[in-house]
Amino acid sequence: MSPSTRTAFELDYILQEPSRLSIMMLCATAPRSFTQVRHTLAMNPGAISQQAQYLIDVGYLTRAIQATTGRMHRTTYYLTHDGEQALALYYRVSAKVTRQLRGILSRHS
Repeated sequence: MSPSTRTAFELDYILQEPSRLSIMMLCATAPRSFTQVRHTLAMNPGAISQQAQYLIDVGYLTRAIQATTGRMHRTTYYLTHDGEQALALYYRVSAKVTRQLRGILSRHS
């Protein structure tokens, strides 16, 4: 289901995984290199590759691989339009749920 077809009460299960949400949040402000993701989020390379590939497969992230010297290459991750929409909707729904919970909790305290 694309982000635009989700209802206001459907939290995106893809973004409920903390590593994926962290990668998305980081890439929302600017494209990020694999190294930047690794250092900023303190994730191991295998976890980054796995979670980023999942986000790429669902269309939320894309990557560019640029050759550098020798066998080394530089991978850069970019948020796609669908990824931006999904992240924005995730935060709108999360904020709505938080407001509703505050109302419930204030009535019971």
